[in-house]
Formats: sequence, structure tokens, C-alpha cells
Amino acid sequence: MTYLIFLLIFVIFIYFIIKYRVNGFIYLIVFMLPFRFEIFSISGIGIRITDILSMFYIAIWLFTVLLGYIKKSDIKLLSPILIFLIIVVFGFLINAFRFSSISNMIDLIRLILALITGIAIGSNIKDRSNLIILFKTWAVSATLSSAISIFFFFSNGYSITTLLNLNILSVVEFYSIKFSNSVFFEDPNNLASYLLVSIFITIGLSVDNYFKYKYKYLFLAIQILGLVLTLSRSAYLAAGITVIIYLFAHKITNYKWLLLKIGLIFIILVNSFSLINSVNSVLNSDLSVLSRSGLWQVGLNMSISNPFLGVGIGNSSIVFNQYISSSLVLYNPHFHNLFLTISAEIGLIGLIYFISIFFKHLYKWSRSTDKLYIFLCLGLISYLIQSLGVEYFASRHFWIFVPLLILYSSPKFKGRMHNGVSIGTTPSI
Repeated sequence: MTYLIFLLIFVIFIYFIIKYRVNGFIYLIVFMLPFRFEIFSISGIGIRITDILSMFYIAIWLFTVLLGYIKKSDIKLLSPILIFLIIVVFGFLINAFRFSSISNMIDLIRLILALITGIAIGSNIKDRSNLIILFKTWAVSATLSSAISIFFFFSNGYSITTLLNLNILSVVEFYSIKFSNSVFFEDPNNLASYLLVSIFITIGLSVDNYFKYKYKYLFLAIQILGLVLTLSRSAYLAAGITVIIYLFAHKITNYKWLLLKIGLIFIILVNSFSLINSVNSVLNSDLSVLSRSGLWQVGLNMSISNPFLGVGIGNSSIVFNQYISSSLVLYNPHFHNLFLTISAEIGLIGLIYFISIFFKHLYKWSRSTDKLYIFLCLGLISYLIQSLGVEYFASRHFWIFVPLLILYSSPKFKGRMHNGVSIGTTPSI
């Protein structure tokens, strides 16, 4: 099976390069986001194929920047991310004396790699048609990776009945199933964060008619089942809350949609009690959930004690013990909260600037008439809601998605597509 996957990826690589040439490399990086194969390791640190692709592309991008092929105006739109990168590196240098292992340097390198990859891809996108191809590539890749997860789920001897009887499983059995479905991600919650964004991208492309009718429902069904198989409670909650936000915040003028909205809200309210009981059942048996409040308290203590530039990327786990103020249900030197991780490691300055990068998209979407933009923003919102319970700071899919969202909303890329050309723009000759 592994060899077949490698062969498929090789064929796709050749396809992208032949059809799209230079841009084909960008599409390939986006396509490969969920396929995080480890190809070798250095001192026990796994190097993935996605790392190699990003480093190779960044090298090409830097060369084109030096030659002047990439204009300052192309990078200026993404300057908030560049400034955030500078804050990250500065905080690292200030706190360099606290580093005691190479793994911390790897944390920094992975984050820098994610940030620069997003900037490099964003600065090379020249028009709206490139963005649409990127989003469609993203959706196809998410569908394929979900289909592979579904295949592994059933090939491992599980069935739909397994999903319907999760409440009778022990914690060990639950996590055994959960991790067996995460084929390419070492953490299924991180896979869930990728699929959350992917599902909203696919919905946006579907409602804006960028996908043919026969594909849209198939893609969504496979991705949603893939998300279900991650067994990520944080992702389930994020998806549900995001849907509720959409139903309440987005103006619906069509009466059929209004009735659907009222019906969905009613269903959510009716099922709220059973949901609360299920969550309570999990809380009473899962130490990883019970330990959250204690871990968050440590993160808050660390953030308050280091308010400006934090303790540095990767250092929070090293100095973790110094900020424990009460007994922990389960010792785990990670906060399981992205915002606390950022405030503890980069400081409140870093956290505020992080939020400012995409802040306008958290409210601007509700007044937009662009369907794809609306669902791109909902994808961002779902990721951030899930991040209240997880801490994937260096997730490359997030740092590639954010520049694409910024570009899509900019005046430079305004206009509806028609036959590959944006309405309101002059077709290229």
C-alpha cells in the first residue's frame, strides 16, 4: 500500500510540473500537505518529504527574490506574517540562553519553515485563477488523504458499528482506534485541524460552483467521514460551534434557507442535553481532558511572568516545572491551547500580533457576498476554536492557508471567475 501511495504521488508530481511548470511546484506543495512521509532522520529528528519540498521551494524563491523577479509589492501584502516571523526570531534570540536541547531548535526551524513557505507561495500567486486552482488542489488532496484514512479504518477490522459504540470503549481502546486512523499525521488532532479547514474550503468551492455537481457531495462526504475518523473531540466541537456562528451571524434572505436555519438550531438545542452528558462521560474517564485546566493554569502563570517576549519557542516545556502552582492530574509539559503557547513562548506582544494578522477576517465575512470568502473565513474560525484545546503552532497547512485567505480578500484578486478569467479584469494575451 505504501509503495502504491508513493507511486501515485510521483505521478501527480510529474503531472503538476508538466501542466503548470513553475506554478506546478506550488500546487504540489499544497497537494502534499496531508502526506507527511518521514523519509529519513537526523539525530532522531524525522525529516518529512513535505520539509524537503518546502526547503527546495524556499531556496528557489530566495533566488528569484535576489534576481528581482519577485517585487516588493508582491511581498508587501503579506508583510504582517513577515513581521510576525521577525518577532518569533527576536524572541528566540533573547531567550537563547534557556535552550538545552536540539529539539527546541527544531521547533523553531519548523515554524520558520512554515511561515516562509506561506510567504513564498503567497508572493508567487499572480491572479485569482491561480488561487482557485490552489484551493481546488487543496480540496482534492484532502479528499484523497481522507479516503486513505477510511481505507485503513476498515482494513484494520473496524466498522461503522465501532463508531456508534465509542461510549462503551475503554480509554486505551479509544486512543488505539484514534491513532490508527491517522496515517500521515503523528497526531490525529492535527489531521483534524487540516480537515476542518479543508471541509470549509470545499464547501466554499461547491456553493460558488467551482466544482461540478457530481464531485462536490462526494468530496464533502469523504472529507467529513475522514474528520469523524480522527475522533477529535476538539474538532467536533469546533465544527459545531462554527456552524452555529454561521447560522446566527450570516444574513439569509432566502426563505428556504431561513427555515433550514431555524430547523438546524432546533436540532442543536434538542440534542444539547445528550451532548453534555456525552462530554461529561468523557471528562470523567479521560485523564488528558481532566488535566487541561491545570495545564492552562501553568500556561497562564508562564505568560504573566514573561509578558513581553515570552520564554522563547520550544522553551515552555523546559521551564514548565517552574510555573506549576498546584497539583496536576496528568503531568504533560504542553498547554493544549495554541493561544497560551504563543503568549508563553513569544509573549503578549506575539499573541496580539498573531491575532491581528487575520483579525478583520473574523468579523468581515458576515457582511460579505462572496460565498467562497465566507467559507474560507469559517475555516479560519473553526481552526482557531479548535486551537483552544490543541496547540499546533507550526502547522504548515495553517501558515499556507492564512496567506491565501489574505490574498483572496485583497482588492488585487477581486472579481468572479469566468472561464478562467476574473470578471472585471483584462484577459492575458
